Amino acid sequence: MDYAEEQANEIEALESIYVGDFEKLSDGPPWKFRVAVDPEAAEEREGDSAEPVRLEVVFPETYPDVVPQIVVKYSHILPQHAQALTRHVQAEAENLLGQVMIFMLVTAAKEWLETKDLSTAKDWGTGEEEESLDEAAARNRAGILKGIVGVTPVTEASFIKWRTAFEAKAVAADVTMTAERIEQLGRPTGRQLFERDASLYLDDDVGYNDAGLFADEELPSDEEDEDEDMTAGAAAGAAGG
Repeated sequence: MDYAEEQANEIEALESIYVGDFEKLSDGPPWKFRVAVDPEAAEEREGDSAEPVRLEVVFPETYPDVVPQIVVKYSHILPQHAQALTRHVQAEAENLLGQVMIFMLVTAAKEWLETKDLSTAKDWGTGEEEESLDEAAARNRAGILKGIVGVTPVTEASFIKWRTAFEAKAVAADVTMTAERIEQLGRPTGRQLFERDASLYLDDDVGYNDAGLFADEELPSDEEDEDEDMTAGAAAGAAGG
């Protein structure tokens, strides 16, 4: 096959087919050009969206035995739409290897836009592309929070700094405990003293020590002590009179 002649003939045919919608970007091999996919639909759109979707094509030296280089140029659709359209056109090109194919690729692109309801201008939202996992990981390593302003992302260094300050604050709070409070907490109860050394509570009448003897014993309350003191005082007064 004479690739140069085959390519030149196809370029000439495309210029005749797409009058006004074909733009030649080079005058010879490697051939480079743009062709509008949806010029009729673009006329119904407004502003920047009125620009048609275009296929920018470069012929490799051995085209059409290899797939041409294709880039989708767009204004009214989102990047993910253009990427999907590019994959669709490239898949079609794989099926057409060995024959001139640009006319069929343009037709396939136009039908794809119509099938996906992408021929008319719409509010597609922010127009941001979805992040890949690698892009998200790189952004996280850089400490950047996507779409959030005024928030400091947590990194390993910032977390260690926070934890060190938190632990120092906790230690400082413990140090403020008074010596008196520490003494109170460290002072053993009567029961603890008895359990440590029962001889401190030796009962000569009983003759042996038994912690069970104190289990049900109720200690007199302060009020009972006061009542007994008042009774004893009154009795002493009466005796003296």
